[in-house]
Parts: sequence; structure tokens; C-alpha cells
Amino acid sequence: MAYQPKSYRKFLVGTVSAAVVASAIVPAASAASFSDVTKETVKDHYQNIATASEKGYIKGYGDGTFKPYNTITRGQVVKILARTLGDDVDTSKTENFSDVPSNYSDKELVEASLKVRAAGVFTGNGGKLLPDQNITRQQMAKVLVNGLGLEALVDSDDTSKVKDLDKAYSEYREDIQTLSKLGVTDVETFNPETNLTRAQFASFIVRAYEVKESRTAKPSVQDVTAVNGKVTVEFNKAPETAPTANDFTITKSVNGGTATSVAPTDFKYDASSKTATFGVEKVEAATAKQTVSYSVAYKETDAKSGSFTVDALPAASILSVGAAGNQATVIFNSPVDTATAQNVINYTYDNDRNSTTNVPVHPTSASVNTEAVGPYAAGQVVTLTFNNGALSTEDKGSLNIQNVKSDKGIVIASKTVNVTPVADGAKPEASATLTNGAQTSTKVSANAGTTVKLNVKAKDDASNIVAARYRIQNPDNTFTSWTNLEAEDGAFDETSETAVGSINTTGFAGGDYKVYIQTVDAAGKVSDSEVAATLEITKKDITAPVTVNSEATYKSATRTVEVKGSVTDADSDVKNVQYRVSTYNASTNAYTTSTEWTNATATDGSFNEKQEDYKFATPQLNASTTYLIEVRSEDAAGNTSKAQNVTVSGVETAGGNAKEGTFKTPANSGDTTIPGESTPKSNVGEVTNKKDVKITGVANDNVEVASIEYAVYRDADKDGSYETQVQAYGKTGVTINDGSINSDSEAYTINYDLPSVDGKYRILVRTTDTSGNERVENVDTVLDTVSPTVTIAADTETSGKNDFIVTFSEDVQAGTEEAANEVASKFALDKDNYTVNQGGQVVQNAAASVTKVSEKQFKVTFAQAPTDAQTISITSVQDFAGNAIKATSVNVPK
Repeated sequence: MAYQPKSYRKFLVGTVSAAVVASAIVPAASAASFSDVTKETVKDHYQNIATASEKGYIKGYGDGTFKPYNTITRGQVVKILARTLGDDVDTSKTENFSDVPSNYSDKELVEASLKVRAAGVFTGNGGKLLPDQNITRQQMAKVLVNGLGLEALVDSDDTSKVKDLDKAYSEYREDIQTLSKLGVTDVETFNPETNLTRAQFASFIVRAYEVKESRTAKPSVQDVTAVNGKVTVEFNKAPETAPTANDFTITKSVNGGTATSVAPTDFKYDASSKTATFGVEKVEAATAKQTVSYSVAYKETDAKSGSFTVDALPAASILSVGAAGNQATVIFNSPVDTATAQNVINYTYDNDRNSTTNVPVHPTSASVNTEAVGPYAAGQVVTLTFNNGALSTEDKGSLNIQNVKSDKGIVIASKTVNVTPVADGAKPEASATLTNGAQTSTKVSANAGTTVKLNVKAKDDASNIVAARYRIQNPDNTFTSWTNLEAEDGAFDETSETAVGSINTTGFAGGDYKVYIQTVDAAGKVSDSEVAATLEITKKDITAPVTVNSEATYKSATRTVEVKGSVTDADSDVKNVQYRVSTYNASTNAYTTSTEWTNATATDGSFNEKQEDYKFATPQLNASTTYLIEVRSEDAAGNTSKAQNVTVSGVETAGGNAKEGTFKTPANSGDTTIPGESTPKSNVGEVTNKKDVKITGVANDNVEVASIEYAVYRDADKDGSYETQVQAYGKTGVTINDGSINSDSEAYTINYDLPSVDGKYRILVRTTDTSGNERVENVDTVLDTVSPTVTIAADTETSGKNDFIVTFSEDVQAGTEEAANEVASKFALDKDNYTVNQGGQVVQNAAASVTKVSEKQFKVTFAQAPTDAQTISITSVQDFAGNAIKATSVNVPK
């Protein structure tokens, strides 16, 4: 077929549906399920591998790995691209590539190669596809640009960052620049002739697809954020002309109710952030919680929604009651209605709650405090005044409160509270301490940005403490607002309480900050607001830590470098140590990062002191390659040291123009031999009804075995692919027979209990040597814990009435036909498993003959034809998992 015009190329079009992808491949595993894909191992590619896997562009291997740094071949890329084309590419007139003929063993590749050739994505090389050859980065650029038609998406102001374009073949240069202009690649050094890895391809295909979507999509609302009184919308791309309020359709619904149109106010559009904001009417709190949702659509595009919650008004209640002298204080949880709260009839005091003859009295007056009292707002505290001597000084009086309403008109539940007056004028007392790290005192020091703990001890001689709060006097003598503290034990309800809180010092300037505290008791008495503690904010720490590398050794067997060192900071704790590995090209005098900044390990387990020892081992390095390792450290104040070059012992230094510490790995170093077969054997067969699986084997390696692990997968959809991970790789249940792994040959035992779900299982056993080489072997079994059922029917193909067809619900063990010996067995061909009974007595104790029709069906013949008054019984037969049928007895079939 001739090369297709660009208008026909449709690889990865923006309308590729999930249905097309799903029909093209087996559902993919998520990136998190690949045992060798983590945020640490693949760095910037992690999310793109996840996306590519979830969308079905690229799959993992049967052993649960992704192998992100393996190179990717032209054949693999062809398969991936073909999955995105769907089924409507006409390949009827397309010629096969000469090296992928129609009878090629890989049928998926045959079909995929025809699709990509018909669509003009792959044109081949001299009529050949060359499927086993690695694809280079420049070849990939051409494939993506051609397939997506990306050149048409480039704007005039898009620029390319690539600086090594001269290293690319002329036919690929324009395509490389297109990828850079569109942001599909953002590197300056593109390395056009370098082979592409699987991780890199995942990132390229995902970013290319996203660019195609974003640059061809219409401007529309991408996200809606709603708060009470304001709605903000963000566009996926800026409209060509600034929008107006009339371009939007806005509706509001409450608790999923009917949507109503909203007329916004104060419309504003910010072109730099691609956001528009609307003023909307605030939703007032009600007696029930409200979820308010705003739906916003721009012109004819789809609407997006955002919501917020308005909490219900708190149920009005009485928090506490206290008394002092001839006054009682009632504290409510919210402001009250003045008329009902000041009606003395609503308060009844009984000076002896145990007496049935005394007469309760009302206060002479009730007044609502219209000013804030401690942490309580105006209108929350009511003072009741009684005649002198009316309140009992003994612990036997009680106060009943009823018919009082909140300021929202909600009736407050009536309550009777025991009241014992205390001496008039008594106030609670309070003290405080601050805690920052090892410091606990009334005066502590801290760097800005530190969270300092505040502990307040409150005490009252008679009344319970009901609240505590603090505020801060800044160095310029201004005050912060009061902040309520929490009771350490969960509730303020005792005469002695500890209140706790924290002070976030982010943004604090240097100087002394005075901490004022205040507590309130049940009688409404407030402690004096006094300075309880001082927080000293020291000057900002701007000194970076000092890093010292004490030892760096090249390990020939593993081709890794093990580094040890120490870090010291004069002012702050060490927060982290990181290392980076770069390769060096002597001809260009350029360094290329091979391992991005990676966290080292604190020798004592964590970085939290001013002096810390650290260690790390690099990933496996290539032989005959020149490298540089750098180390940097960071303190708790955010200061990062300059990268320091590591000098490695036991290797040749690079010399010349290379930086100090650059070294070359030997040509003959490294162990690349994978471990030998361990031949794992299981105590269960191919089919079993036992859940406790025991696997034994012997792992061998030419250097040394490092670990033996196993993972478990299940074939959930019975298509032959074990796609459901039951257990990730781990060592739980693995026993090394001699107690530890320390040699080149290790016998092992794995004990694993299969889940309570019947099905096909694959147990993968992975052996890793000290050089990181792996071998994965598998043990397959089918768990079947369900006993077969059986039916009996007359044999309609014979005229005799003594022939019957016995059908089992699944394959059973046939065995060989045996002479009747009055002993039933597990085999279906055993004549003793079939009897004829009448009135509870056996009249024929075995079949005359049993012949196999299929794995599930057998023909049973009795010597005499059973009568209608008799029954036929079947026992003992087992399926291949060892499950025996339940004894079955049926009337003689007709």
C-alpha cells in the first residue's frame, strides 16, 4: 500500500475511546503493581508509566515487572501504536513487511505491522520492519510526529530547547524540534542516536497524547472551586477573546435538589491564570447541614461542578452552670434570645433537691452579658441574681432551666443542674509552659517556621474549668486574636485541667513573643490575662551544613560504589543527604545525569541531629564507563550545601578536563550471570483442594544468593493470563533451611496459604543475587474446594432398561475398571461405587460394567434392570482436586 497522506494518519487521535483501548488489549496492571516501578526507581517517569499502563498503551511482563530501563524494540513500539488505532484501519490492500510475513509466528505483530503501515505511521526500511532492532530516540520522534500530526499543532511563538540537533540525521531534525516546541520533551540534550527505554517511551507517548488533546480541545471549564459567596472557574486553555459573564451558564443546587439559575455579580477574568471569578449570594447556616453545588458551563461546552458545605447550626445547649455568693452563671454554647433568657420564670432554684416540702424560687433578675466573656461570644453568658441567702451553701441545691431559646429561635432543651455556690469573687488560676524539641520551659527559643507546643495548667478552688485560650503579644506590642485551646483529656469538666495547643511560627520575625493565657470557670469567672511564657524567635539560619565523605569504594562484583560520610550543621539539625550519579563524555567534556538526586540513609536510622553519619550504594554501573558521584546535604532550616564530588578508591581516575573525582569503571567488572534454576516443587499437584501450599527448592548462583522472595497471582477471568495480584513479592513465609542466606547455594522452603477463592493460581519464586541479577520461576496450581454433583439419566440410545448415563458436574478421576470387591473407591470406573437399593436394603451391590464416555460422563450397566420401587446410589467418586461427591441416591430414571 502506498504511503498515506498526513490527513489519513490517525494514531492516538483525541477521540480514542476507552472502549477501543479495552478491546485491543488485556486490562493492564497499574504502575504501583509492578514490582520494579516506584517513585524512587523511575523518578520522573513514575506517573507516566502509571498513565500508559492504565490506558493500555504499554504492558508489563508475566513476572509482575515492568523493566523500565530495558530498551524497547521497533516491534514492541509497533504493537503499542497499533492498539491505539482501533479496528477501522483498512489493511486489505496493504503488503506485509518482508520480514513479518503473514505466516510469521507472532500473530499480534503481523496484524499490528499491517495497521501501522496502512496508517503511514511506520513505512519500514527497504520493505523491512526490523522488529527486533532497538528504536532510537530520533526514530521515535518521527513516529510520534507523523502519527499524531503534531507539526500542525505548533504555534509561531513555540521554541525548541534542543541543543544537540547536529547529532541527529537530517530527516529527523524537524520532528525532534516539533517535540521540543510542544513540550513533549523539555531537555536540551536530546541524544538522538541513543536507544529508547521502556520508561522513556511511556513518558513520550503519554505527553504526546496530552499535547494532542490540549491543543485541539475547545476552551472549556476545567475546574470549579466554590466557597460561600464566590465561585472560581479555571479554563483548560485561554479563550481567544476574553469571556464575559454572559458566556457562562451557572446553576446552584442544595443537597442534590433542583438546580436553579444564578445571576452572578462582580465578574472578573484573569488571562494569566485562565480563571474567572463570580460573586454569588451567601448561603446562611440552617438547622441541617447543606451541601451547596455550583455547575458552570462556558458557551456550548460541558459543565463542571464545585461544591462546599455549610455546617448545620449547632444544637443549642447549656454548657455549664456555676454559682458564687448570691449569683448563678449559666453558659450556653451559642448566643441566646434576650427575651427568653432574661425571663426569671424560666429559672427555678431548689435549695434542697432531696426535700419534697420546700418551695423552689426564681431569681430576682436575669441578665444576658452583651460582651464577650473569655472565649465566649456576647450573649452566651447569663447571670442570675437571687435574694441573699436563697442559694444553699451545702451541696444539695439544683437549678432547673427551661423555655430559653437561642438567638435563632431554637428552643434549648431543659436541664436540671446541681449547684453549690463558692466564695464570691474567686477566680481560676493558670500557668503555662512551651515545648520545642528538648526545651520545656516558660521561655524557649525556636527558629521561624517551627511549631511550638503550649501546655496550660488551669485550677479552680470550687468550680470546674470550662475553657482556656491564648493570644500573643508581638515584638512591636501588637496582639494576635485569642485562640481557644483543647482539653488534654478531651473535655473541660474538672476543677483542675490541662489545656493544649500549638503555635506555628511561620513568618515570625526575630524577637521575643509574649504568650498570654486566660481560663474561665463554670461560675463565669475569668482568670487574669497575664504573660505566662515567652517565645524567642532566633535569627534565621542561613548557614548550609558541611558534608564530609570519609569512604567511597568500588565493588567489582556488583559494579556499585558504596559511600560513607558525615554531615555537621552548626545551627540546625541535619534534614537529609542526597547523591547524584552522572556519566562523562571526554570528547564533549559534558556530564549527563544517569541517577537523579536520591536520598542516602542515616546510619542511626533517621536524620534529626546536628551531626549525622550517612551511607549509600549507587545503582549498578556500566562497565568501561566514566562516572562522577556528587553528594549534598540539607538542614532543617532549608539550607542546602553545594554538591561535593566523591573520590572513589579502587578505580582509575578520568584525568584530562574531567572534574575532580570522575572515575572509570573497569571493563571486566561485574557479575551479569543470572542465578541458576532453583526448580521449585510444590506439595500439591496441578489441581488441589488444599490451601496450605509448601514449595521447596535450591537457589544457586555463581557468586552469592542475596534473597529469595515470592509473589502470587490469580487468573481471575480464566483467559490464561494471571493478571490479578494476590500478594506482591515478599519474604514472609520463606525459610532458608540453614538459617541464613550467605552462600552461592541455598535450600529454601516457602509456606503459603491460598486465599478462600477457587481458581487458577501462579506462585512466582524470585531469586536475586548480590549483583542484582534475578531469576523468576513459577509454580502453577488450580484451587478447587467444591465437591462435584452428579445426575443420572436413562440411556436413551439402548433399548435395555438396565443402562444409565451418569453425568458429573466437572471432570472426575476415571481410574481403570475394576472387578466388584464390595470396596468403593475414588475412581468413576469402579463398579462398587454404583448400587441398587430397595426399602433400605442393597439389592445389587455393584454395577455389572462401567464405561467412560467423557471426563464427566460414564455409562453404567446393572446386571438386572432396576424396578420403579428401587433407587440407584452413587458414592466416593472424586474430582482431580480430591473432592468427593456427596452420596447421591435417586429414583430409577425412566
